[in-house]
Amino acid sequence: MISINGRSFQVEDLRSRLFATLREDGLIGASDERFELERRKGRLEVNGRRQSQDVYERYSDMLDDVGINTDTDITLEMDKSSTDVSLVNGSNRTTLSFND
Repeated sequence: MISINGRSFQVEDLRSRLFATLREDGLIGASDERFELERRKGRLEVNGRRQSQDVYERYSDMLDDVGINTDTDITLEMDKSSTDVSLVNGSNRTTLSFND
């Protein structure tokens, strides 16, 4: 379990939720086992493809639920067994790596 901005969550829960939602939205395929999600400067990219404002807002809300607010630029690289998270807020950068 990790805690960001006073909100605690399980990395596996976030990973499962993101995989399911990305599949539902057609942003990754049913058999895809990894993705990269990057949110910075008011835009969202999934696997290098820029997404609409509606998609940006949906995923920003999901990230905010776990304490990653919209002021924080983030890159998430996830696959079935590992997660790399880079958070940038101003000049502060934090990188976290998790392996199952």
